[in-house]
Amino acid sequence: MDKGNSRKNSLKRALEEEQGAPMASRARYPPPPPVSSPTCSFEGMHRFVLDVKRRHDDVGEPEMYQQFLDDLDAYKNGCIDMDGVLDCIKAALHRHPDLVRRYNSLMPSRLHITD
Repeated sequence: MDKGNSRKNSLKRALEEEQGAPMASRARYPPPPPVSSPTCSFEGMHRFVLDVKRRHDDVGEPEMYQQFLDDLDAYKNGCIDMDGVLDCIKAALHRHPDLVRRYNSLMPSRLHITD
């Protein structure tokens, strides 16, 4: 056996042991997702925003939905701060407690809105 290959294999094994499980094992068993944190996924938020639109359309308040979008855009552009956008979201959802609960389930507790 070539001395260079032996040393290379030893270094590879040492590195794998230092990092925990061998590379193949880590690939087969990825780490579990974090526990008990809300999931603010793009898909979840997209569905939520569509539901907010449907609800405001259903109750004849399309302008309230447009204001909701404008407020989110103002936050994104730095025109209002986090407290301001939370007040705007609260105003848009104030008559829809089920949407408030959905929003809160998607967001970390520091961003929850209450009545």
